[in-house]
Amino acid sequence: MMKKSINFYGLIHYKKNENTKLNFKSSSDQEKIIVYLKNAILLSNQLNNKGFNFTLLTNNKNYINRLLKKINCKIKIKEIKFKTLVRKNTHF
Repeated sequence: MMKKSINFYGLIHYKKNENTKLNFKSSSDQEKIIVYLKNAILLSNQLNNKGFNFTLLTNNKNYINRLLKKINCKIKIKEIKFKTLVRKNTHF
């Protein structure tokens, strides 16, 4: 009998200056995305340790890969085409 696998996904959408009202302080878009990216890396590592797959979906794989190189980390990434609508001054 073939074992069923469960795949988990995360999502990071990057758009320059998209959101400035966060629940944490960041000095730049890059710093903001790195915070979310480190969370995804931690989740990926924990899931991988339990035998599950994790893929980070993003609209800008090249940018995310540059940030991963900067923080010396690796994670499985897949680029998909999508847009988001975040109203100005939305807090999250």
